[in-house]
Amino acid sequence: AATHGQVRCLQWLLATCLIDPESTDSFGRTAAHMAAAGGHLEVVATLVRASAKKGRERGQSYRSTLRALGDAVNAVDLQGRSLLHYACSDVGRYRAAATTAA
Repeated sequence: AATHGQVRCLQWLLATCLIDPESTDSFGRTAAHMAAAGGHLEVVATLVRASAKKGRERGQSYRSTLRALGDAVNAVDLQGRSLLHYACSDVGRYRAAATTAA
């Protein structure tokens, strides 16, 4: 859902607890990394908000929740690439340009 920009599907998966927004694949990439690579800003925002909400549900303080939100945004894969790296990749630029042109 994240890779293909399916926001409504992703929201349903998050609401039914079928996915963990902080889980990673074998390369250390989160769903937010994949959404950023595809130029799916709304999906990235949904996943970052879900990570912050998860922190609040664990009873974290406001400050801890903000720290967790920053951690979600700054998460890096096993090669040290952040969401920003993925968003600036050729794939991310191509898809973002295609969606804004449509």
